[in-house]
Amino acid sequence: MSISDYSPADLIATFQSTFDDDCCWYAGAVLVVYDCVITFGQEVDLFWKRRLTGASVLFILTRYLALLTIFMGMLEYVPTTDSSCTMVVKAQAAFEYMQYLPWAVFSGLRVFALSDQNWLLSGLVMLLSLVPFGINVGQYAYGLTGEVDPLFGCSAVLPITDKFARKYVPVILSIRDAGDEEVFLLVTISSRTCLIASDALVIAITWFAMLRCRDRFGEMTWHSTSLTTILARDGTIYFILLLILNTLHLTFTMLSIHAAFEPLSYFSDFTEPVTTVLISRFLLDLQSANQRALKVDSDDPLYLDTMTFSRSANIESRVVGSLGASLGQRPTEGEECPDDDMESC
Repeated sequence: MSISDYSPADLIATFQSTFDDDCCWYAGAVLVVYDCVITFGQEVDLFWKRRLTGASVLFILTRYLALLTIFMGMLEYVPTTDSSCTMVVKAQAAFEYMQYLPWAVFSGLRVFALSDQNWLLSGLVMLLSLVPFGINVGQYAYGLTGEVDPLFGCSAVLPITDKFARKYVPVILSIRDAGDEEVFLLVTISSRTCLIASDALVIAITWFAMLRCRDRFGEMTWHSTSLTTILARDGTIYFILLLILNTLHLTFTMLSIHAAFEPLSYFSDFTEPVTTVLISRFLLDLQSANQRALKVDSDDPLYLDTMTFSRSANIESRVVGSLGASLGQRPTEGEECPDDDMESC
């Protein structure tokens, strides 16, 4: 649509909506940057000064893909030509969508460790978590580009017909002229519902693992910072928060479908930043508890960087890192698992 196609009321509503959306986006960006600043010392001590493991790679990807996404999002105000705008839009979209990869691997590895290395369950959780990535990457195949709009500056554009949009428009890309509620409803349900199912599975598997070692957990202090407590308490709380986050994203998106000149939901601006912060904090806590459990200084020649799975080879520990720790894996001194639960503990 050209400027002449907008009425004064439409222009005012659109500018207000864009301003509100930008404010929410920057609020989420500030949250991520602030968390990076206040935890940078922990990051250096726990990851940069240790051997490289799978947990280290996941943490680095989770944190720095988010920072790159923020940086590229701010660059969208710079382009003055369609060609430069297209480069920025595609780069920003790539970093944004790539965030779902470490998140999916993170969920899958936690399930792998908590379910006695059940590849079927961990694979299912990982596939469910990858659905939004697959949906959004599809934009590139159908002509994702950028245009410098005289009103809104550099904007993402997906040149597809309304009929095609009904089936394939990703939820992250808001098309104001699509004019069909089914576009938003279909994709919102397909992406967010899969994430909700993934988070619910992780929570259920975590609690099932706790029940298997319930005798150990009966003596657990929930305010402690032991490895077992981190796995149980933080693993439960963080994934419940992610479950609530994705549920609210889905709910608010569906409630805002009928509002003209409004984005799908301002809540979506906070979904990815909060997810980044939660997963980063969980990895920091898990790595910190893992190092305390080993009780060996990093300067000691006997230093080991990761905790191994029960009955697993050291190479697996190197790949998975602290994410491979399982509930009840290493009893504290003087504590033993009951005979009938020895296999699971």
